[in-house]
Formats: sequence, C-alpha cells, structure tokens
Amino acid sequence: MEIKALVANSSKKERNNITRTLKEIGVRNVVEANDGREAMELLKKGKFDVIFAEGNTQCCDGEELLTAARKSDSKVTIIVTAPQSKKLDELKKAYPNATNYLTMPFTKEQLQKTVSQYLPTIAV
Repeated sequence: MEIKALVANSSKKERNNITRTLKEIGVRNVVEANDGREAMELLKKGKFDVIFAEGNTQCCDGEELLTAARKSDSKVTIIVTAPQSKKLDELKKAYPNATNYLTMPFTKEQLQKTVSQYLPTIAV
C-alpha cells in the first residue's frame, strides 16, 4: 500500500524538511499545502493516510484544519508540528483532534518513530 501524506505548513523550509524526511523513510506520495486553507481544499479532493499540520496555520485556526481532516476521515493520522518551545500539554489542549505531536526541529528517527506507530508499513 502506498502511503499518501499531506504536509501543511506556512514555512517553505519546514515543509521541505518534513517532505524530504518522509521521502527518506519511504513515503513517496507527499502533497504540500502552503497554509490551512489550501490544506482544507486538498482534503476535499482526496484522502490522506497521514497529515502533518502546523500548529499555527495561516488563514485558518489549526484546530479548524484538524476538525476538517477528521470529518474527511475519522481514522486519519494527524501529527501537529510545533516549535520546540511549545509544551506538550499546551499542544494537547490546543489541538485535541491530533493523533500525535512532533516538535521541530526533529531528527529523521523521531519522525520515523512517530509515523510508524500509526502506519505499520513504515518500519523503525
């Protein structure tokens, strides 16, 4: 099964970093969104196995994006990305619809370990 990922982040550098790392661990089908609004449009057009959503997306509230993703597919894996300065408790409270959280910067191993918990085809 080919995994399809959506990376929604307003920072081109961060989007590229996540996309590059996903491809390094074997996720070849990666779609990028520049902001939350674009990500929500992409959700209307197709399903994703995993979504990386920036904690503070531009153009819409991050939780709004997560709610739309859950409406699209209640079982989709949603990983909220946030700066390391954010505390896990804050992220969980702000984004309760997320499956997990990943602070940036991260290592390839951290991303792989996080994703493999939900997508067994990604081996650690």
